[in-house]
Amino acid sequence: MKILIVDDSAFTRKNIKSRLIGLPIEKKDFFEACSGLEAIETFKKERPIMMILDLLMPGLSGEDTLRMARVMKIPCFIVIHSSNFQKPVRERLMTFGANLFLEKPINDEQSRLLTKRFLEFIEDHGLTEEL
Repeated sequence: MKILIVDDSAFTRKNIKSRLIGLPIEKKDFFEACSGLEAIETFKKERPIMMILDLLMPGLSGEDTLRMARVMKIPCFIVIHSSNFQKPVRERLMTFGANLFLEKPINDEQSRLLTKRFLEFIEDHGLTEEL
């Protein structure tokens, strides 16, 4: 299973990866990107089943990255990970195709929610063979 972690902070990418190690899935391949442009290139090439995406990054924003990823029609569970948790922002991103919105930093409760929602996504989209 391919997971793409997108954040301009190496520390945050490392923290997210440490949280995702605990997903109840045997094989996990992690990819990282520090910008939206790098994320789109990796997204096209690797076709991850999950992408954790920072909202505020220099250059191509997380919002624009989300829009571009959804245009590609690649089935992917996309989580917006941001400190900007205003309701209008969350609602807008959900209409653009985000599957989940988590506030920074990810805590234990959010990790459990992410796991639950991701496994539901996999089942709903018939992607269990991907695991």
